[in-house]
Amino acid sequence: MTVLDGDHAYHVVTGANGAVYFDYGSRPTVSGCLFRNNSTDGHGGAVFSVSRASQLENTTMRFVRCRFEGNRAKGYGGAANFHDSSIALVEKCVFTGNQAGLKGNAVAVTGSSRFEPLDHQLAGNDIFEEPLIRPEGMPAGRPLGLKK
Repeated sequence: MTVLDGDHAYHVVTGANGAVYFDYGSRPTVSGCLFRNNSTDGHGGAVFSVSRASQLENTTMRFVRCRFEGNRAKGYGGAANFHDSSIALVEKCVFTGNQAGLKGNAVAVTGSSRFEPLDHQLAGNDIFEEPLIRPEGMPAGRPLGLKK
């Protein structure tokens, strides 16, 4: 699925997650979209992802030249919450004025997910990455997060 030049604004989601929800191994590319003033009582004001059917494949999203402005979540991830082994590839996106009630004003990466940003405008303190739980014998390191 490819979404081009969309305007996702002023969605209010009660008791759920995000204005846009990706699941079950979906592989969307979202390009040139504006996510503005969306809010939820759950997680991920604009975007929430999960990989519930991981026996299929991980949910892997690619966001290119998108703007996330003024989104709010009462839970994690004001703009986005990538959860449960989701993979988010973010290129040339701008995150401004997003708020989370818990952690990750812009982005929250939870449940062994990966966030791979390239050339973005986002303050480091606006990202929350839940510690990865490693199987015994797996080497330590920082497998997800900001590339410096």
